[in-house]
Amino acid sequence: MRRIAPALVLLLSACQVVTQHNDTMRTGANLRERNLTPAAVQTRGMQLVYWRPVTGSMRTQPLYVSNVWSDYRWRDVIYAATEANWIYAYDAGNKGGSGTNQGLLWSRHLPVTANSSLPIEGGIGGTPVIDPATNTMYVVYGIHNGMLPPGGWGDGTFDAEFHLVALNIKTGNVLRDSVIRGSVTSPVAPGVVPFEARHNVQRAAILLTTDPQHPKKKYLWVPFALRWHEESINSHGWVMRYDAATFAPRGVFCTTPDRRAINEGAGIWQGGGGLAADSLGNAYFLTGNGPAGTRSYGNSVVKLVPYQPSAGVYDFHAYSFSAALDDPAHQVQWDNNDIDLGSGGVMVIPRSSRLVGGGKTGFLYLMDISSGVNKVERFAAFTSAYHPTTRYDGWNSGPHLHGSPTYWDVAPDSGFVYHWGEQDSLRRFTFHRPTGLLDTIPSGVGHILALDGLMPGGLISLSANGDHDGVLWATLPGPGTQGRLIAIDATTMQTLWQTTLPSVAHASPATVVASRVIVPTQSGRFDVYELGPGGGSTSDGSSSGGPTIPQPVPIPIFHVPTGDPAPLVNAAMRRLGASAARLSVPVGQRALFAAHDTGVVIYAARPKADGSSRLAWVEVGAEDHLIDDTGMEPNMGFQGLGDTVATHSASSSWRARDGSSIATETVATVVAPDSGAAPWLLMKANSASPAGLFSGVTYAQRIMTGGGWPRRDAATARPGEQVRVPYNARYVFYGKPPGASR
Repeated sequence: MRRIAPALVLLLSACQVVTQHNDTMRTGANLRERNLTPAAVQTRGMQLVYWRPVTGSMRTQPLYVSNVWSDYRWRDVIYAATEANWIYAYDAGNKGGSGTNQGLLWSRHLPVTANSSLPIEGGIGGTPVIDPATNTMYVVYGIHNGMLPPGGWGDGTFDAEFHLVALNIKTGNVLRDSVIRGSVTSPVAPGVVPFEARHNVQRAAILLTTDPQHPKKKYLWVPFALRWHEESINSHGWVMRYDAATFAPRGVFCTTPDRRAINEGAGIWQGGGGLAADSLGNAYFLTGNGPAGTRSYGNSVVKLVPYQPSAGVYDFHAYSFSAALDDPAHQVQWDNNDIDLGSGGVMVIPRSSRLVGGGKTGFLYLMDISSGVNKVERFAAFTSAYHPTTRYDGWNSGPHLHGSPTYWDVAPDSGFVYHWGEQDSLRRFTFHRPTGLLDTIPSGVGHILALDGLMPGGLISLSANGDHDGVLWATLPGPGTQGRLIAIDATTMQTLWQTTLPSVAHASPATVVASRVIVPTQSGRFDVYELGPGGGSTSDGSSSGGPTIPQPVPIPIFHVPTGDPAPLVNAAMRRLGASAARLSVPVGQRALFAAHDTGVVIYAARPKADGSSRLAWVEVGAEDHLIDDTGMEPNMGFQGLGDTVATHSASSSWRARDGSSIATETVATVVAPDSGAAPWLLMKANSASPAGLFSGVTYAQRIMTGGGWPRRDAATARPGEQVRVPYNARYVFYGKPPGASR
């Protein structure tokens, strides 16, 4: 077997991305890229060289390790993890058979052995981490018992587990697998707060740190947020710390240990961004909604410093800054409007004592972390171009930030911080080392505006050759149900090139390494781009000239990021203007769940209603499959992602996998805002099964259609002739809140 010379170790380290956003500071920067220069990208463009299938959608960022000894060869390997609990290792250098699993070195579905009480698939929601020194990947996956709680989320029938697992990156073999458990003490009865997996979800990326006093000791930090239905459970945010070698617990932290209320409990989401770390092995993160004060860390910037109060006991000193308490003028909104500082993540600025991050309000917070966590600056970095006065109104009303900022050192005394909020443009802020301050006025603004109502704004990675030739690689939702990959000059902020994607991963930036751009999607695939043969770009960044590169057929999937469809519906309805009122459900209805739909719409050529003999296409039914891409069963990444949960027949009746059914009639129709798309519908339930998925459903909407309108003019059809037109859409199902009269 070939030995790698010590002189090559530093070079090889540039050809790997082993943790979310490139490093434990979460800078998102690869500073050893020589080929993907702004000039090359603009002149040659980028081409999709291949895409690889995976089972399930990806919330995680692809990881990349060079020179992995696999199948008797040294290989550069792409690692992909999905919400369906699959992990894949693909040979990055095998470019043949785009759309096939050619180059697959191994795949692993977790759990490896069926658990007698929890035998079904769950989800990998947070980006794993790889330790190249030990050829080990660390992953957290979830499983549950598949029982929807008929008596409410506190009735005890639903149960779940999270597992921490170590895999050999060469073979995919499982080295260790341990159930995540923990608890903290509290002065509030009953005196102990247990970690309840059924009330939590794992979204922020795993952090791997090294003990600065003992370099061989490494620790895994696993954060958790609360799941859906916060209004019916007592939930909390958590951080679990483990010895990476043994999985022995090395500390448990609860964000609200003294709280027993039934509402939101300071979860750690960070838009998929990982916990950040400094050189001393301390961890940093933002929290979502919840109380703030003594031993409560809602809407806060939190610093955890590990320590041992006694032999064999591990704990944390916790320091925090509450954004809500720092903003008394908007205290009511922070408490009531789902403001969520923790929708975004944090980033430690290299070679400094500064940390920066922000959330739904679009404010950036610059913090001094030299001792504790202290505010240095707070400023409105982003403002919604569509709703500039609704920063504090919560869902889809402000310039929400997701993921972590991106950083580039451009001079000994200064660097750039990049971020891209929803409903706003990419912005760059200059950091000055001598003062330790950020310019509150952007030093550069991109030329593309994020579309209204589409999460998560832009997620950014940076490639550069040291302090020059910087390119920002951003994924952005839209147009329609698709997404975009955009290359932007990090110095001039000019768009160099862009292309459409089948979909974008809600919480995952692209991985840029070894002159490749690896893009995760929610369409059961990841895409790999390299420099194209030439052709340049137009002034707006769209490709022009050069040979046509065959592209895979897009698989449009629009994602509801939290399981709560109301924000998505509101954003969609704004596209209809005054016509949206026709699709409104009666007052008192509540959005129960939503799912992606794909299939065919059936039309018949029938006489127009004006009494003439002219024909028009009239929708007479649909045959399609309702696909769970939100984890609605019961929610967010445990069961069902990618599964068909119900089928729709031409007679307008739905039948769910659990045996429940519903029959509907259309009561309102609105022309779709996108050309060639099937109409949007409001449907009323005439009958529904008493138990199961469709229990309690009273209305349904078909919105956000893609395709589905006949291309042929009805005038060329025979009376009564039927056509079947492929389409996709989102269905939203409504019902009365529990306890309300029907």
